[in-house]
Amino acid sequence: MLESYLMIKTVFKDYYKLSKAGIVVFALLTASFSYILALPRFSYFSFETLAFFCLAFYFVSSGSFILNQAQEWRWDRKMNRTKRRPIPQGRISPLQAYFLAGLFLFFGLSLLFLIKALTAILAFITVVLYNFFYTLWWKRHLKYGAVLGAIPGAMPAVIGCSLADGDLFQTETIYLFLLLFFWQMPHFWSLAIQYRADYKQAGFPILPVSAGNEKTLHQIGFYTLAYLGLSLISPLFLTAGFMYLFLLIPFAFVLLYQFYQYFYKPQRHWLKFFVWVNMSILVYFFVPVLDKWIFHSVIQWQSSMAGF
Repeated sequence: MLESYLMIKTVFKDYYKLSKAGIVVFALLTASFSYILALPRFSYFSFETLAFFCLAFYFVSSGSFILNQAQEWRWDRKMNRTKRRPIPQGRISPLQAYFLAGLFLFFGLSLLFLIKALTAILAFITVVLYNFFYTLWWKRHLKYGAVLGAIPGAMPAVIGCSLADGDLFQTETIYLFLLLFFWQMPHFWSLAIQYRADYKQAGFPILPVSAGNEKTLHQIGFYTLAYLGLSLISPLFLTAGFMYLFLLIPFAFVLLYQFYQYFYKPQRHWLKFFVWVNMSILVYFFVPVLDKWIFHSVIQWQSSMAGF
């Protein structure tokens, strides 16, 4: 009994690592929030559509990350941070991973196509950009590959917005895409500085390896300021209210202070900055959802009161 339990636990643990389940949940949240924010005012919110979309997008995201690990297992084996993943450890073969990735991608894209063809096409383009352009070329040959890689990384926002009304150039879509795009450089490069030796050992010419930590910190600063600046002007793109004033603005200044500490003492403050950066993107997506919900609730209350 105990052996069966341990075996099942190992299988689930390997699947969690292979599919990068934590990042998949993040992609689902950002895409779901984008769908809600892109809905026209007073339009009907379909929980069934969102649930069906999340199921389909889960398989697409998981399949893409499984494919990524099948593509990079030789490099993962050279890095201390990734060498314990299931494929480098030999618990799952690359062929098995390729098969599982193909199955997940086919199933997920097919479900998305049943929901909306445009959403499925955008998801397919994202997989191509991430798994072929970024994984096989940009990451392996360009020191600024992370900037190009931020394009597929920001696509969950576009995919979620496309589900709402299909307008890819509405203000909500542009804002959410840029927010995710700018966020990724502080997120990735702060991690890359910390594991610079690993990336160098694996032969990835990422910015800290090619240009050094000091230049990377300056680049992190540039994108952090762009990211925070964009978040502060979000009322130009989205519905803003009490949550913007009481949560988003203070959070921006806290994150700016965290970067200040990280810039001057990277080794001491990197994890704190990394955690705050990752928390911030969820806050910046969720706050507009709260403000939109509050706005609609107030309008509905006023309408009901006017009826008396």
